[in-house]
Amino acid sequence: MSEKPKAIVMTALVRNGEILLLKRVKPPYAGYWSVPGGKIEFGEHPAAAAIREFEEETGLSAEFKALRGVASETVKGAEDAHFILFFCELEWNGEGELKHSDEGECRFFKLGELDKIGMLPSDFLMVKEFLLENKRSLPIHEIVTRSEAGEYSVEIFRGGE
Repeated sequence: MSEKPKAIVMTALVRNGEILLLKRVKPPYAGYWSVPGGKIEFGEHPAAAAIREFEEETGLSAEFKALRGVASETVKGAEDAHFILFFCELEWNGEGELKHSDEGECRFFKLGELDKIGMLPSDFLMVKEFLLENKRSLPIHEIVTRSEAGEYSVEIFRGGE
């Protein structure tokens, strides 16, 4: 069991009433449809991580639109884990070509049919709560505690409202 929670970005891209999902091939979520996402690297801003992970897993280039919610998820089982999830909405910028990656197959699904496709239950709940029922964008604060020059700063990065 990890002693610290892992920071993860989850990405939702909706186009024409459909959301892009990934069918996971790796445990512990193998066989489930989920939103693309992955680990935030040390020093990486969640918005940048969302764009990077989305492109790695789907082949599509996207822009950060909004942080829709933050959740804590604990997974119990063979490998206990704790995740802090940043649920981000992205917007396709028209670049890239949809591909399958080492993480799995990508496909668009109608938003109204997600309960029928074998979606990862926690992802389904976050899509419902953060994307479909809550249209607010949350600010993301980038806090630099001390620069090389010895100064302190706070930057607020906001996506679309």
